Amino acid sequence: MRDEVVDGGSGGGLDETASDEQVGLMVRDLHERGLAGDLAGVAAAAGGRSFRELEALGRPHVAAFSLPELVMRLEFAELIPDEDFEAAGVAPDEVAGVRGFALAWVEDVKLRRAEEGDTDVDDPDVPEID
Repeated sequence: MRDEVVDGGSGGGLDETASDEQVGLMVRDLHERGLAGDLAGVAAAAGGRSFRELEALGRPHVAAFSLPELVMRLEFAELIPDEDFEAAGVAPDEVAGVRGFALAWVEDVKLRRAEEGDTDVDDPDVPEID
């Protein structure tokens, strides 16, 4: 099982010592809106928490928390213009780090879902059912 501690960099200049409640609200915003500032805030405040921990902190603040929805928001990070991140307070040289944080989270979720059998994965060792 993957439970890596993540370091999202300093995107947005936020304090990495944010409380669990603050981080949960940031994850909620990312899940619900997916704006550059939302992603930068979570990346900056991750503070050594694993992706699973971040999800667990956000879950109580979202009525219908959905990993597929979160993954969609995270994947969208590649399409957000650099200017949007910079307007949210991310230094130009930190934008790639924030995007990397999002992509690492996506990869983590997808690997976990495959490991836990929560997704359709072609396995050549499993015979087809007639």
